[in-house]
Formats: sequence, structure tokens, C-alpha cells
Amino acid sequence: MARPDPTHGGVKVNATFEVGTPGLTKPAPLPRWLVLLQGIVALALGILLLAYPVGTLAVLIVFLGIYWLMNGIFVLASLYSDRSDWGWKMLVGVLGLLAGILVLAYPLYSTILIPTFLAVVIGVEGLIIGAVQLARDSPAPAGEPGFSVS
Repeated sequence: MARPDPTHGGVKVNATFEVGTPGLTKPAPLPRWLVLLQGIVALALGILLLAYPVGTLAVLIVFLGIYWLMNGIFVLASLYSDRSDWGWKMLVGVLGLLAGILVLAYPLYSTILIPTFLAVVIGVEGLIIGAVQLARDSPAPAGEPGFSVS
């Protein structure tokens, strides 16, 4: 927001957009109670996942389904007030609704399928990263484009 600056006759620009304190070079730290709450929740979740992995994972998957369903509803509802990027919003909203309904309708299948899918994605990502690192590490023979694996 631009404001008149009477001392210099120019305009002063607030680069923080009215958030935080102007002139700070780093973000303000989180309140201590919020950091404490985050630590307690993470500790409890870790203990539950170690003690009861399947049951805790099933509950987390149900929460994920509820989140996807609610997010899909809110994204579709936002189309009434803001039609910018309506195609992407429609796609994300419909996918969120479908994913949320499927996860909530089949929580046990979802408890197996979602972590398995994520493990496959992480495995493929590891293969790609490994291949790229090998390609970067192997210089091409002199005068030839590309790379060599030796």
C-alpha cells in the first residue's frame, strides 16, 4: 500500500503488505506455545505410529479423506466468487471430491493403496535422481556431445 511521505515529498511503499513489522529481514518466530503444541502432537503421533501402525495409519487416511473432500467442496464453492483459473479450480475441486469420497467409502483399501502409491512415487523419484546424478558425474568423451557411463 502506498502512502504519502511528507518528509521527502514522495511515496513510501510498505513491502510487507501490512503483515509483520516493516524492516524485518527475517520472519517473526512462532509463539512458544505453538511450537510446544507442534512438538507434543508430533511426539504423540510418532508414538502411536510405532505402537499401533495399522490403526493409526487408518485414522490418518480417514482424516486425509475428510480433508480432500472438504477441500474439493471449498474449491468448487470459490468458483462462485472468483472465476479466475476456473478450469484448474474445477479439476482440483472434482478430483478432491472424488478422492475424498473414495477414501471415506473404502478406508481399508485406501490404507493400503495410498502408502503403496507414495512408496512407488518415491522409488521412481530415487531412480530418476540417481540416473541424473550418474549422468552429471560422467563427462562426455572429448569432442562428443552428451555423456558416457563407464
